[in-house]
Amino acid sequence: MHDPGKISGLQMIYLLINLVGATALVFLPGLTAFIAGRDAWVAPLLSTLPGLYVILVITSLGQRLPGQTIVQYTETLLGPWLGKIIALSYIIFFLHVNGIIVRKRKINPTLQSGGDIIWLIY
Repeated sequence: MHDPGKISGLQMIYLLINLVGATALVFLPGLTAFIAGRDAWVAPLLSTLPGLYVILVITSLGQRLPGQTIVQYTETLLGPWLGKIIALSYIIFFLHVNGIIVRKRKINPTLQSGGDIIWLIY
């Protein structure tokens, strides 16, 4: 039985693909074109290998440390104190990047009559 509080390595890959994909499609093209100008096409070519390396590392950690979360990975590999600091910074990073994506996509919550929040994208 799979513990409902943990995700598998494949689920982690899907989460990373969604996060990186959303950032790549929404936020980065405009920023890259602003900074690099006509050479913006080089950025995806240079970032492909590091992205594949991250997927390889996450997948191999999932295979070597089965049944552990990414927070537990860092504690196992780096010790309890440094592991928790790195895990906290990782969580803050994901929240920050997702906040930027939400702000750039202009996703606004709207209250329905029942008080439920509906996310509208316009």
